[in-house]
Amino acid sequence: MLDEDSEEASHVYRTFDEAIFVIQNGKSVQRFSLDWRSVDDYVTSVRDDIEECDWEDQHYYADYEGPFEPRVRSITMEGAA
Repeated sequence: MLDEDSEEASHVYRTFDEAIFVIQNGKSVQRFSLDWRSVDDYVTSVRDDIEECDWEDQHYYADYEGPFEPRVRSITMEGAA
């Protein structure tokens, strides 16, 4: 699972056919075929291009967004406590 968005829909990435499914209330409501795009493009598109929609608690970060930075911050905070 990539993450849940602010509308409580889960986004699931199926790697073997490069498809992303949007699941809401236990039902598949949308299917996106990545085709020539990357999963990074999809993740940033949900955040930046879909009006009034964002990631609730982002678990997946695009390569260029520094995917390890939040984890490093949490380790640093835990060590300081």
